Amino acid sequence: MSIAAIFDAMNRAVSGPEGEALARKAKGVIVFKIDNSIYTADLKTERRVYQGEFKGKPDLVIIVKASDFEALAAGKLKAQSAFMRGKLKIKGNMGLAMKLGAVIEAAKKAGIGAAPAAGAAPAAAAPSAPAAAASPGTAALDALETALKSQGPELVKRVKGVVVFKLTKPDSTWTLDLKTGAGSLKQAEPTGRADITITVSDADFAALAAGKLKPQAAFMRGKLKVKGNMGLAMKLGGVFEAARSSKL
Repeated sequence: MSIAAIFDAMNRAVSGPEGEALARKAKGVIVFKIDNSIYTADLKTERRVYQGEFKGKPDLVIIVKASDFEALAAGKLKAQSAFMRGKLKIKGNMGLAMKLGAVIEAAKKAGIGAAPAAGAAPAAAAPSAPAAAASPGTAALDALETALKSQGPELVKRVKGVVVFKLTKPDSTWTLDLKTGAGSLKQAEPTGRADITITVSDADFAALAAGKLKPQAAFMRGKLKVKGNMGLAMKLGGVFEAARSSKL
């Protein structure tokens, strides 16, 4: 599977019968910077994918190595893990990044490797669509979920509570159960009553999880809202530390 074959199939999907629906869904220009190559997916004006720079200002820029992009397309590398490990860099409209899965899925239907563009190496098989690029907050939660697999029982002993994270921009709700079993994390409202609810923007949550933003400073500046057991909130630093030390 070659990078050229992936983008060739993407172009056929965008310019084909499904292109209009994809354009309505994405409504943006995405630039992929892959090693020394640059590809542009224009889903705003021209409805085409081509190798080269976009002349205006793109809505989203994705920077990734060719080998990692191929792994993402093949489903061998999760976007969340790639983001947290610094293998995937995203600049611009995060909401648009979340819609990329539909574009790659359309490329699969178009047949990656079928009737490739001149000079494009044929693909052995159509790759699976990669997961939509994760927001920074979701990527941080993915690392936390990884930490639970090895440190869950210990974290349950230390925290003994149910935490709800309400992230904004983009909006999502996550329930971290560190009260029962080996702990769990799911994207959903709690089934019962949470011990604490934390409301914070997606970007600020990622900064908190990475240790780049101190909870006290975030709270004082109005970036962090806490409802419930404040004592439990004081224990979350250890949870974030476990996520940072986990191997993704």
